[in-house]
Amino acid sequence: MYFFLSKTMGTLLVLPNLLLAAGILGLALLPTRYGAIGRRTLLGAFVALAISGVTPIGNLMLLPLENRFPPWTATGTEPTGLIILGGQIDTGIATARNEISPVVRIPIDVAQDSEMISPTIPI
Repeated sequence: MYFFLSKTMGTLLVLPNLLLAAGILGLALLPTRYGAIGRRTLLGAFVALAISGVTPIGNLMLLPLENRFPPWTATGTEPTGLIILGGQIDTGIATARNEISPVVRIPIDVAQDSEMISPTIPI
């Protein structure tokens, strides 16, 4: 029961899902005697969803988590562990932090005599 409840509540408490639920609640309240509360709830959910979707508020919320631990420096001791997280690679952040970013640049050399394209992928 705990697993099911934790997964359900974890999914519902993600910000876009929470705002969507608030909007649905506002829509459900519109035809009742609580229509004014429904309109305010619907408007608030729409504005909050628009602000969180258009502005970089998500990046600002992730910034303390990303900067929580300092980057590893080669001090002679080996790291005790390595955690690899998947996701988007932001070259702007990597450049600002003076880090190497695994960006793949593919220069395409087109041969003059043929139509063969030979991509090179330096990492």
